[in-house]
Amino acid sequence: MIRFDHIFILESSKEYVNIVCFYLNRKRLFSQLKTIKSFQSLLPENFIRISRFQIVNVSKIELIENNRIFFENGVEMTIKGRSGLRYVYRHLSEGTQKINIR
Repeated sequence: MIRFDHIFILESSKEYVNIVCFYLNRKRLFSQLKTIKSFQSLLPENFIRISRFQIVNVSKIELIENNRIFFENGVEMTIKGRSGLRYVYRHLSEGTQKINIR
């Protein structure tokens, strides 16, 4: 069982969802035979869907630079599509979390 606070990214890949975690001081990748939509309803508010293929844990974001998101512990990703950045910025502007944006 994966705890929500260990999850950074969920990314769909055909019929699988890849879950990127940081657990026991290492980056880990788990795959589940589910849709990203089925995960979305199970996740708490700090997870936002930024595209058809990606969900991120905004509480783990440290820096946003161009179309890249840098998370705690060196985990990073590229945002697919311009609308993804808008979702992240909108969510962050509604909350109290402070993140460096370059």
